[in-house]
Amino acid sequence: MTESDHASPAPTQAPQTTPPRPQATFPVAIAGAVLISPGAFFVCASLLKVAFGVPYPFDWLDRALASPGAKQVFNALSPVLFLGGPALALVLNAAAVARVEVRTAGDTLTTVLTVRRRVGNLAVIAASLALIGVLVGYVVVENLPGWLGHATP
Repeated sequence: MTESDHASPAPTQAPQTTPPRPQATFPVAIAGAVLISPGAFFVCASLLKVAFGVPYPFDWLDRALASPGAKQVFNALSPVLFLGGPALALVLNAAAVARVEVRTAGDTLTTVLTVRRRVGNLAVIAASLALIGVLVGYVVVENLPGWLGHATP
C-alpha cells in the first residue's frame, strides 16, 4: 500500500457559488435627496424666518409667489411636492436597502427583516421620516383649533 492509500479521502466540497451582486443603491439615494429637497427647503426657510429672524430664503419664495397664478400653482403642487416627494423617497430607499421574508414552519410564522448598511439610503430614509413628521405635525397644530371647533383669531 502506498502512502496516499492510507490518507483520508478528500472531503467533498460544496459547489462554489458567487454571491448575488449588490444593487446599485447610490442612484436611488440621489433620487431620494432630489425628491425631499423642495420640502426641506420650505421647512428650513420657514424655520430660519420664524425662529431665527433670517428672512432671505423665505422672502425669495414670497417674491416668486407674488402673482396670483403662481400662488394657485404653488397651492396645487405643494402637497404633492412637500409630502409626496418625501413619501416616494422613503418607499424607494426602503425598497433599496430592506428585504422582508415571511416563513412558515408548522404553526409558527417567522418574519425576518434584513436591512443593508447603505449610509446614503438610510440618511434619505431618516430625512424623509423627519420631514414628513414636521409637515404633518405642522398641519395638525395649524388646523387643530378648527377641528376642535374653536375659532382662530
